[in-house]
Formats: sequence, C-alpha cells, structure tokens
Amino acid sequence: MRVLIAPDKFAGTLTAVEAAAAIEEGWRRRDPGAEVLVAPM
Repeated sequence: MRVLIAPDKFAGTLTAVEAAAAIEEGWRRRDPGAEVLVAPM
C-alpha cells in the first residue's frame, strides 16, 4: 500500500513537520510494510 501524508499545521499545537512525523509513526506501527511518503505543507 502507498500512503501520502501531507498535513498542514495543527493550529497552535504542532508544525506541519511535527504533525507529519506523528502521523507517519502511527501509520508505520499499524502497517510496517506500507510505502509511506511524507510531504508536510
């Protein structure tokens, strides 16, 4: 499976880079075989 993670910032809590990293970490925990591409906005 190919997954693109491209979040914007989470107002007042996370930058786009931090949000993307958190989402990527969670995704990889559930599906370690997925091809995960990260492109913070």
